[in-house]
Amino acid sequence: MVRRWKEIFDLKGVDFLYEEKKGGPAMENINTKSKLNIVAIEVEALQEENERLRMEINYLKKLKALVQKEKKLQNTSKRT
Repeated sequence: MVRRWKEIFDLKGVDFLYEEKKGGPAMENINTKSKLNIVAIEVEALQEENERLRMEINYLKKLKALVQKEKKLQNTSKRT
């Protein structure tokens, strides 16, 4: 190990000691694709949930309008 270090030192000189690159790539770089896939799946699930909630809101609005209309009809029929 020391012999290998000395050979590199002899070839590259003192500047070699100040190089900051050591080891392989960080673990984050290796898992980038899987993280992107997870994010894409989560985004799709959230979009589907938003669509479902929009449909539910529209349904409830129509139901409320129908109930109000029926109440109004009952009130007018009681008056006559």
